[in-house]
Amino acid sequence: MPEIPDVYIRQKSLQECYQLAEQLYRSHEMEIAAARVAAGGNEHGIRDTLKQFDDATLLHYWGHGVSRGPNLQRIYAAISILEHNAIIGDPGQLSGGGPWEAILDGAFLVISRNGDDMIVREPQLHKPVRIDLGKDPRSHQDRIALKIRFGALVVNGSYTSLIPDLQRLYPAATILKPDELPNYIRDQEKPLTPKLSLDPSRTL
Repeated sequence: MPEIPDVYIRQKSLQECYQLAEQLYRSHEMEIAAARVAAGGNEHGIRDTLKQFDDATLLHYWGHGVSRGPNLQRIYAAISILEHNAIIGDPGQLSGGGPWEAILDGAFLVISRNGDDMIVREPQLHKPVRIDLGKDPRSHQDRIALKIRFGALVVNGSYTSLIPDLQRLYPAATILKPDELPNYIRDQEKPLTPKLSLDPSRTL
């Protein structure tokens, strides 16, 4: 039986993701700059919002923050995540501190569903699935990413003007402002509604 490869090929263009990010940045550059000045250069919206939840709740959620590089690079990273359902790096917990905590003060945060670490694994070998996104249009290096399943993309304060365009481009994704994150978590915490019995012997 052939060995299951660690890397899967996905025919998606990072160049197209970068071009789209350029268009979005040009359209929202002034709004992003104004929001950054108004916030004093800080991106604490997500972190401050999560303070209303205790560690026992947040330990059930994992995330991956986008914080590196200038504005354009951050938007490009978010587009790539939405397009490929994959991240460069690893997810971290939303609570606990230390090196394994997700970055909460970046431009974007992808957050898991309740009780899920986001990592897609092989059904038999349980190894994380990695996919080849192709060559990065800036560095020309091959980009190998970790396949994920996530619940929502949270857009931090200075970048919230992007949300309508991101929702239009990716209507199947849940894209939130920081102040919408509590409702997302509360909805995740709700118990599942039990299915109605289909036993024909039962009558209403």
